[in-house]
Amino acid sequence: MKYIQEADRKLKEEFDILVNKGSIIKKIKPDLTYREMDETDNIYSFLLFTGYLKIGKTIDREETIYELKIPNKEVRKVYTNQFEQYFHEYQKGYRDDFMKALESEDTSKGNEILNDILFRSASYYDNAESFYHGFILGLLSDYEVLSNEEAGSGRLDIVIRPRKMTKKVIIIECKHARNEDALISESKQAINRSKRNDIWKNLHIKCMVES
Repeated sequence: MKYIQEADRKLKEEFDILVNKGSIIKKIKPDLTYREMDETDNIYSFLLFTGYLKIGKTIDREETIYELKIPNKEVRKVYTNQFEQYFHEYQKGYRDDFMKALESEDTSKGNEILNDILFRSASYYDNAESFYHGFILGLLSDYEVLSNEEAGSGRLDIVIRPRKMTKKVIIIECKHARNEDALISESKQAINRSKRNDIWKNLHIKCMVES
């Protein structure tokens, strides 16, 4: 958990590779002491010596460089359980801030919060719309949320219903695209479809697109 909390972008990506059954090449320090276990630079040596990683093959025995991987599915489950626990604890602190950003139509703040949570918590292999749909539902689990609700001639990905009838209804459409330009284009198309929907045609819709 400590290593996950202190992981920078490079370490986070390496953890993702390992959890997704990949391998990484690392130099191992053979004379690691207990005092050095807390240093992030020694993380792979520590995980190897404690059985949380194994050597796939030797790259350079003299320089102690090896290919490392997770030894089995039981240990992989330990990693994923730790990621999930940290993910749920971390996102709790941002849930209300994200809702405030949506309600105040502050897309920059909302985008910043989502990127921060995803960077710390989610694998970069999870890049399908269905993953992000589930991620948003989990993030908003304390609120009254509808998923894939029928509306007029179509379906709405996510609808956040207000606790009071005088407050805003928030509609979220999840989109996965090849690049940033395609993402913005597809988002605008989704907004236009919502505007044409019979359910919403008499309402004022504030539209925002943030990649």
